[in-house]
Amino acid sequence: MHDSATVVRAVYEPLFSGNLLKPFHPSAVFRNGHDMIWPAILLFVVFSFIVFARVTEPKKLTKVFTAFYSLQASKQLQREDYKIGKRLSVILLIVFLVCLSFFLYSFNAYFGFILRDTPVWKQFLFFMGLVGASYLVKYMVSMVLGHVINMTDLIREYIFNVSVFSQVLGITLFPFVIALEFSGLRAEWFLYPGLVIFMAFYLFRFVRGFAISGMEQGIGFFYIFLYLCALEILPLLVLVKFILTHF
Repeated sequence: MHDSATVVRAVYEPLFSGNLLKPFHPSAVFRNGHDMIWPAILLFVVFSFIVFARVTEPKKLTKVFTAFYSLQASKQLQREDYKIGKRLSVILLIVFLVCLSFFLYSFNAYFGFILRDTPVWKQFLFFMGLVGASYLVKYMVSMVLGHVINMTDLIREYIFNVSVFSQVLGITLFPFVIALEFSGLRAEWFLYPGLVIFMAFYLFRFVRGFAISGMEQGIGFFYIFLYLCALEILPLLVLVKFILTHF
């Protein structure tokens, strides 16, 4: 019996043991892609939207990117009646919603913060609903606050700039989302740079808010800081804490 057991262990010994091969990675490597069709279809639709915007309204699209880094260009674009309900704006906001949601979904899938046992498509829908609801609530609260403090024009201009920043961010994140899904390379090569870009956009948006409120409207730095904390920083921290606790 002892000899038979020894033979069985010898026959079924792992194939890649007892050799000079050294592991390249000390731990398991996160697999970027997965064998599902819906991400490919979804990202192809997003790519089609970007191409459609580039072909149909190239000059307006260029102005949107110019308005990202130029306050004067942003004011000019706003004077040209470039509203959220315009066709190009709607297309770019959809691109932003999908790309940011997909990036957050990939980030969560890599680190495993929440929804570990939830199907991946439900995770994506969760982040998509979360991003959409967050921006919708922020828009509504900002408009109500603008009416209360009698600064509707200032709030509208700030919301317009937030919209422009979001539209540019969506297109900027698109290559990272594509690479995460289809490149097969290590996910951290795209997750960390994408996170840095997102944080840079968020910080630059604060700078634009200070420029609009302080330099042009003469509002004190302290009041601008309170507004940004009340409607930007604090809700984000509370939302992150709530999600990590309950999901």
